[in-house]
Amino acid sequence: MVMNTARTELFPFQLKEDTDFIISKYPVWNALRGRSLFITGATGFFGKWLLYTLARANSELNLNLSVHVLSRDPKRFLEAHPLFSTLKNWVFFEGNIITFSLPSQEGYDFCIHGAASASAKLNSESPVQMFNEILLGTQRCLEEAKKAHVKRFLFLSSGAVYGKQPESLLHVEETFLGGPNGLIRGSAYAEGKRAAEFLVNQVGRETGMETIIARAFAFVGPFLPLDTHFAIGNFILSALKKEPIRISGDGTPIRSYLYTADLVGWILTLLISGKNQEAYNLGSEKEISIKELAFLVSQIAKDKWGDAIDVNISGLAIPGAPKEIYCPSTKKIRTELGLKEEISLEIALQKTLEWHHQATA
Repeated sequence: MVMNTARTELFPFQLKEDTDFIISKYPVWNALRGRSLFITGATGFFGKWLLYTLARANSELNLNLSVHVLSRDPKRFLEAHPLFSTLKNWVFFEGNIITFSLPSQEGYDFCIHGAASASAKLNSESPVQMFNEILLGTQRCLEEAKKAHVKRFLFLSSGAVYGKQPESLLHVEETFLGGPNGLIRGSAYAEGKRAAEFLVNQVGRETGMETIIARAFAFVGPFLPLDTHFAIGNFILSALKKEPIRISGDGTPIRSYLYTADLVGWILTLLISGKNQEAYNLGSEKEISIKELAFLVSQIAKDKWGDAIDVNISGLAIPGAPKEIYCPSTKKIRTELGLKEEISLEIALQKTLEWHHQATA
């Protein structure tokens, strides 16, 4: 176990503007003052953003937050992110999501459970392992949360629980009754998330713990991995290398991308104000095709550095074939909680390109 006291000069300067934006835009902080949080999945893409935002707010607003973080390798994470080794009342402890035990049974006000691999390789090659990590990890987290008397439990789920989005449905709502095809190999991630959602709300009903589900779609921002199966990350990596952006398909799939500063603001708002036993979509409604996205990344890179980046599309569109769509409706979170997309995709791409450019300079 690693315990921590504060040196905010270690805060990455590139994140100050975004975290200050989150602090000023999303009024969740009084509800977090003096509170305790337990977080899983905090060393991944979403989690790093959560931790840096909470650390910044804790310092700027004197929140006196207590934060406990589960990690497979806390020593390695803290070496890469030394700020968190300096924070008072922040504890990073080692454990496996399926077998861990909390280091203290003093209790927590909130839990954010986000631990789950989104690896396409694991989903394809070891589907049972992926399904078990999601479901059994969620079960373990709920058991520990119950012991620790957690009051509100936010589960980070996925838009994948809706299954294949019909072409006639450009923005899928939380009431959509579709689902993944459990008969195919690549459905483990989606089925795991869907089963975990049931488990979260069922345990909440049995114990009285308030539970909220966040169905996350697609995002872009600093800390985005560039060398995995995410098309937007691959495009950014090619642009940074000044290599052609390659699309193996026909470029027609439709996606939408929310910037991570908005994402974190939405997650924290749901943690504080989301309705008990309800699910909310997280993402952008501003759809864009993969082809259009590639050309947008190319243009932004050219505007920033003056180098033309080619876009190569190797696949051919099949006449009459239905388009692949992955876009949420955010009507529910807009109408119930007043949240909206604040940062455009163009600005989000500029910020992400600049972040990775500086990180590799």
